[in-house]
Amino acid sequence: MAVTFNGEMIFGTGPQRLSVRPVGLELLQRFRVIPNAPGLQPNGFLDFAVVVRGRLVSGEESGLWELRDAIAQALTDPPQAATLIDGHGREFENMRFVSFAAGDRTDRGRVASLAFEALFVQFNHWP
Repeated sequence: MAVTFNGEMIFGTGPQRLSVRPVGLELLQRFRVIPNAPGLQPNGFLDFAVVVRGRLVSGEESGLWELRDAIAQALTDPPQAATLIDGHGREFENMRFVSFAAGDRTDRGRVASLAFEALFVQFNHWP
């Protein structure tokens, strides 16, 4: 099943997988805060982030452009919070779609496909 964001399958039906970025405290080298100080300094909790990697798939290359255009419309400034749902029904609430990177080449076989990576973040502090 496909990933949905804000109730829409913005990446189409190609293969997709999710991974969660590391969670926990962000640690800074103490010398970045206090000159010549050794050790680490906690800097608060990392923002929760989910990376979606997959392939956009279409019968024609023009269909890939349509998918890219739809994805570009889902990227807003400021990014809107919505629910991200993986293909197994796991829900991640209050996620913001912050970036999309398409691969550098289109693969052509029975269908045209293009690798992609998208980043969704649940910010700890939103302005």
